[in-house]
This record gives sequence, structure tokens and C-alpha cells, in this order.
Amino acid sequence: MIDKIEIIMPYYNSPGMLTSHLLAMDLFPAEVKRRLILTIVDDCSQKPALDVMKVFHGKIGIKMKLFRVLVDIPWNQHGARNLGADKAHDGWLFMTDIDHTLPLRSIEYLFRYQEELDCFYTFARMSAVKDGEGVRYEPMVNGNGRPKPHPNTYLLTKQLYWKAGGYDEDFCGTYGGDGPFRRLLDKVGKHTHFDNIHIVRWPREVIPDASQPVEYREKYRALYRELFKDKGGSKSPRPTTWIRFPWERLL
Repeated sequence: MIDKIEIIMPYYNSPGMLTSHLLAMDLFPAEVKRRLILTIVDDCSQKPALDVMKVFHGKIGIKMKLFRVLVDIPWNQHGARNLGADKAHDGWLFMTDIDHTLPLRSIEYLFRYQEELDCFYTFARMSAVKDGEGVRYEPMVNGNGRPKPHPNTYLLTKQLYWKAGGYDEDFCGTYGGDGPFRRLLDKVGKHTHFDNIHIVRWPREVIPDASQPVEYREKYRALYRELFKDKGGSKSPRPTTWIRFPWERLL
């Protein structure tokens, strides 16, 4: 069974969303906290993650690590993931975006699960929806009403992450790059999808800084498409260099 999970998330100007993560984790049972590590990689934010994390660090019973990228590269989240994975412990990594949370029920299930080291796992996804003064949770579906899992959330070992090659940092500076990583991951690992446990997406309507504005994403999406084509599309090669930026550890 899985003994410990390191949660790795890039962060960019999302103090409200990060606070929500930490407040929720503070309510976890002590035994669960003992088996979690939270690693945040601040991607050169103007609203530093340190301002939030120092309020909780050493107080909620979860080991925390904080790294900060020292140059502001647009959409460098995959470089940030590579940094988090490089500095992670040698066990299981839960990698996701800052606007997604892993509920306690899902974590407890994973700690009871008989894992396979050569397997990577994906999750069903719910979305938080405003409901009066509170929120309710609805399954995320596409335009055809079919389930819509998050394309960039994984539970996998550090070894399998790097066996796949990590994320290609050529795509940093554009909006995209998760597809090439998934294709590499499919070549080296087996895939299992959990449809009985879920992650939760928090939209900007519920937590305003949970994600970046749509127009900011779309501005860089076209750049990704051009670069993806130039690199050979779905046949783009495995990356060979990683963490191409200066960084520091703060916690």
C-alpha cells in the first residue's frame, strides 16, 4: 500500500487558492498529515506563495517545501513541475494544478490502495459550483455529456515520471505541453483511471485567483500549436534537458 504521497503544485499569483488548500489540509486527521508532503513551486509570482505558506508552516502538521523560480517565464508550469519532481522524495507523487484539490476521502482511499509501481493513475473530476453562500459539487462533463477528467493530474512514482522524460520545457512560454508528456508516459507506464474517487476543480467564479484569465491562456495557446508542429507534432522527441532557469528554496 502507498505509505506517503508528495503533492506537487506550481503556483502563480494565487494566494486565495493556496490558502484554501492549506485550510482544508489543516482539518485532515493527524495520521493523514503525517503521510503527506506538500511541495509548492512558485513560478516567479508577483504575489509570492511564501506570504501564505509562512502563516501555516510548522503549524498544521504537514511537511512543506517551497521553491521559487527566479525568472518570470509565461506558462512555465511544466518547468515548475520538473523542479518539484527533481527535488521530491523517491516515492509517490501527486501532480496537479493549483486550482485542483485532492479531497480527504480520496487520499484515505489511496493510502489503502494496493499500488503498482509501473502504473500511473488518473482521477474522476468534480467541479465546485456556487450555491447561495456555499458551494455544491457537480461531475465535470464535456459537450457530449461524457466525463471530463483533468488532462494534467497524475499519481505516479518519481521513477516513472523521469522514465517518461519529464515535461518538455521547449513548450514553456506557450500554453500547452501536457499532451507530449502524456504520450511519453503511455510508452513507459500502465494507466489506471479511478472513477470511484475524484479531484475537485475550483473555478474563478468560486475562488477568483484559482486560475489565470481565459484571455491570458488563449494569448499563448497559438504559440504552442506552432511550436508543437515545428517539433514534429505527436512524434516530438523526448526532452533531454530540464530546469533551465534559476531557482531557490525558501522552505
